[in-house]
Amino acid sequence: MSRERPASTDAMRLDEMSREIDALRAGIAERDARIAALSEELALNKAVVDAPKVAGESVYVLRTKLRLNGIDYPKGAEMPFDPKSPPDGCTGYVEGVHYDRARIVVRHAHN
Repeated sequence: MSRERPASTDAMRLDEMSREIDALRAGIAERDARIAALSEELALNKAVVDAPKVAGESVYVLRTKLRLNGIDYPKGAEMPFDPKSPPDGCTGYVEGVHYDRARIVVRHAHN
């Protein structure tokens, strides 16, 4: 004599399996979205890495205008001398007051 489960138990089991499948599908959808986002981020990072690099040089730039040897240098221009070892008569310049260190792009003419 075989015993059969009541129909309500089968229905509950089917509901449970259906919820489990739905949860698994939702997890797959979340992972697919994360994979897509990471793939996009990877492509952007590869583009940055593969982009040509721009050469730069650290220089001192004027915060104020300067007149030296009859030449006027406007605010923002490169210092006409190294303020760390200035020529005679050009002492007393203070970084952050008279000049700042800046990184500038250097463009060289190609022949």
